[in-house]
Amino acid sequence: MQIKDITVSTYNANYRYGTYSMSHGRLAKGQKSIVVRIRSDDGFEGWAETAPLGSDYLASLYTGELAAIQELGAQLLGLDPRSPEAICNVMDQAMLGAYAAKAVIDMACWDILGKSLRLPTATLLGGCLTGNPKAFSVIGIRDPDAAVKKVQDELAKGAVTMY
Repeated sequence: MQIKDITVSTYNANYRYGTYSMSHGRLAKGQKSIVVRIRSDDGFEGWAETAPLGSDYLASLYTGELAAIQELGAQLLGLDPRSPEAICNVMDQAMLGAYAAKAVIDMACWDILGKSLRLPTATLLGGCLTGNPKAFSVIGIRDPDAAVKKVQDELAKGAVTMY
């Protein structure tokens, strides 16, 4: 099995509850997300997504990760996507950093490996530890009364972890 092609698409992932306020007066309404599809020569497809939070939040930049994915992808054509360690070694030799770009390619390769073995990717990575994974809710920076109200609303919906 060999990587035949890697395609990249993007979309705007807008925040469900509108504007998110962070420290230092930073505001965000969403972020750009990158979706990668890796196709093998025998018809398997692996999919993965990364959504770099932006250079005002993390040391990861959407345009940089997008460019890195495109540059790294060219180096991976013809390699076996079922060999994640070999893929990671090639990416590390080709480029320092670009961790979100490398991670999304890595996960798409794990997806192909799982599909080729007819196993869920989670099983390959050690198995599901819970049948009911928890998500977190973000309170954001707001005045204290509004924050208390948001926490109460989220608790009523069943949230157990909040930031």
